[in-house]
Amino acid sequence: MQFYIVLSLIFGILITLFALFNSAVVAVNFFFAEVQIPLALVIIASALIGAITMLIFDTFRRIKAGKNMKDMTKKVSGFEKEMSAKDETIQKLEDTLKQKEQILNSQVEIIDALKMNQEKTTVNNENENETVI
Repeated sequence: MQFYIVLSLIFGILITLFALFNSAVVAVNFFFAEVQIPLALVIIASALIGAITMLIFDTFRRIKAGKNMKDMTKKVSGFEKEMSAKDETIQKLEDTLKQKEQILNSQVEIIDALKMNQEKTTVNNENENETVI
């Protein structure tokens, strides 16, 4: 920011010096009149009009940029809320999956225990049948 201020001051000094070195009176034609004024005033007035014009354009640009920034901030906020909701949903699904895996593991253990029990019973029955014969 300070760089622009220094640059503006240097530019202003250069314009002023240029205007002072060109102090001859000139005829300036407006739309309906002709005026005799020093060239220095024409130069300084032109520079001021240019600066004011740039200030106006820059103000409109900043207003538009501010509006865009507000819109983007609202969008980001909406996306953050959406992400938070999806993160919660993912966490719930992961918890449900863990519960289902635990249930599945316990059922597999029960099935394995039943198979082992059935195999023991089958072996015992075969041994009893062999003993009886």
